[in-house]
Amino acid sequence: MSGEVSSEGLDPAQRAEAEASVAEQEAAAAVLPPLLAAARDEGAAPEHRRAFWEAVFRLPHWIFVARGESDSPAPLVVYAGPDGQTPTMLAFSRPEDAVHTARAAGLSEEESSLLLAVPMPAAAEWAASFAQSGVRMLQVEAHDEGGLVIPLEFLPRMRADLLGG
Repeated sequence: MSGEVSSEGLDPAQRAEAEASVAEQEAAAAVLPPLLAAARDEGAAPEHRRAFWEAVFRLPHWIFVARGESDSPAPLVVYAGPDGQTPTMLAFSRPEDAVHTARAAGLSEEESSLLLAVPMPAAAEWAASFAQSGVRMLQVEAHDEGGLVIPLEFLPRMRADLLGG
């Protein structure tokens, strides 16, 4: 979703729509770094964390590194947390950050380039569904000094609280 849109197989109207979607994602992602920095600051006020999560839930898409079979992909899960034992799903606002983090986690170039752009609000519901598989946390913007983490079980309620409905 970053930069250019491949025109292969797209008519001009589809290409324009794809380019608009990329521009919308990039604009929404651009607001996250300062919000994340404010939210992570020691002693950050609750409204700073709230502003970050509102922006995350307003992203057009959440980006995941795809793992598993192509007909039923799953997101990349790492073991994180204070004990390094908590199954944690990684989500990103920008594809290049997902690729960079996957490479840093030891995935090959090919594995790192398999991405899922899941549209919101379905992305929050889809991510939360992995709690049934034992995934406990969602780490957003993991490439940026660890991003922020939320328990998967809180995603649907947080989305409703922040955005209404």
